[in-house]
Amino acid sequence: MHILLKCLAACSCTHMATLGHSHPVQALLEPAQIGSAPPVPLGLGDLSLAVKHQLLSPAKDVLAECVEFTEMFQASHPETQPGNRVLDIFQDRISRHLAPKMSNDRYGDYIKQLDVALTMAR
Repeated sequence: MHILLKCLAACSCTHMATLGHSHPVQALLEPAQIGSAPPVPLGLGDLSLAVKHQLLSPAKDVLAECVEFTEMFQASHPETQPGNRVLDIFQDRISRHLAPKMSNDRYGDYIKQLDVALTMAR
């Protein structure tokens, strides 16, 4: 159970890092993490250290996990725009292998075909 909770906390860090700077959730965070959202009266930035220590809050837990999270994301980065994405630029070099509907005994053959395709790609 603790491994699942750590995984969920890591996913929460990613979600928090991808929020826009003016997102309302950003207003609940510490002043160092606040983007351009105005802080709210009951946010983490206005609480004393003693209250923060006793506080049980998902926002506080996510911030504790996000200390090690150093990669920054931009939701409107030019690479995310249509025409600039990897699939748009290199569509002739990318092939998709979707699993066809088949019985369980034929999946072994299908996996062998994928292994051959992967070897050819390398």
